[in-house]
Amino acid sequence: RRELTRQELTESLCLVGTWAVLPAVRVDFGVERTYFANMQQRPDPVPADYAEDYRSWVGGILLSNRSAYQGYLLTLNAGYHYERRDYREVADQSQSTLYLRLFSALGQ
Repeated sequence: RRELTRQELTESLCLVGTWAVLPAVRVDFGVERTYFANMQQRPDPVPADYAEDYRSWVGGILLSNRSAYQGYLLTLNAGYHYERRDYREVADQSQSTLYLRLFSALGQ
């Protein structure tokens, strides 16, 4: 059995920001561009742990609201996350996630 040694290069560029809409409402956003290169030649047959070369885009936005309600401090987070990977040798992949989270704590 032949062991696969890894030699990889990953380059990433990120941009993130925050916008305070109101004192209790905030919008966070971000974008990331990644280039991944496996510095080894693609073997034949391809082992299960071989990482293909790809380029990817990742983006996300989060809306956060903090407020008090009947003695509780509530935090509501709603967001969207999208990722797309473009591969050289295999089919491209994309995934997205829409989420909603509610936290509560006792106030003073």
